[in-house]
Amino acid sequence: MKICRKILEQPVSFPAGWQRERQHATAQPALKQAAEALIRGLTHPRSARRWGTSAGGIGKIINAPFFADLDWDQLLARTIKCPGKIPEVKNPLDTSNFEPISAADEQEFMTECAGAASSVPESEWADF
Repeated sequence: MKICRKILEQPVSFPAGWQRERQHATAQPALKQAAEALIRGLTHPRSARRWGTSAGGIGKIINAPFFADLDWDQLLARTIKCPGKIPEVKNPLDTSNFEPISAADEQEFMTECAGAASSVPESEWADF
């Protein structure tokens, strides 16, 4: 619900320097522009202008430049090949496919989680 509320109430923002990076990028500048257009289209605050719900329906999404190289027929038939390497997971606790995090980032995360958990009324934990 938080994401939905943000879409409706806040304009989409991109990281600082995004425009500068996009204009000066040597690797796939068109991809960044296509990604930005896709994100803005999918998250437009007015549902009448949001891709997938506006005139043109899902066609705006399917025909978006971001998906120019995607074969939708293969995707629907589930015959499309994975574009990347499928990670090997050695066991349920294997985290080797993720980049390591610093102790400071881990501490920040744990602090945020503790704060979020403590803000939940005790009654919400009854059947947990």
